[in-house]
Amino acid sequence: MSNEHLPTADRLRPTAEDALRGDWWVVALVLFGVGDLGLTLFGLLTGTAVEAHPLVGRLVAGYGVWVLVPLKLAVLGLFYAVYRLAPREVRVGVPIGLSLL
Repeated sequence: MSNEHLPTADRLRPTAEDALRGDWWVVALVLFGVGDLGLTLFGLLTGTAVEAHPLVGRLVAGYGVWVLVPLKLAVLGLFYAVYRLAPREVRVGVPIGLSLL
């Protein structure tokens, strides 16, 4: 629901949609940021997993598993930039998609 027809002060007030977007960002950070990173680090450190992505695998082999932390932060930052640039009506799809990765 668009609030473009409202006066400026009302347009700046957070809406229920804004709260929903914030909730999805929390889900994305927990699942993709903490969950995926934590499980990947655990698997690599215990030897029960290998990094399947060729480029990331080379980075892990060359710099160690902790190189995944700045990589994960960079990916989250990139997705947030896409979120900020996306039209307001479809922005919520960015953290939802990130949650599903």
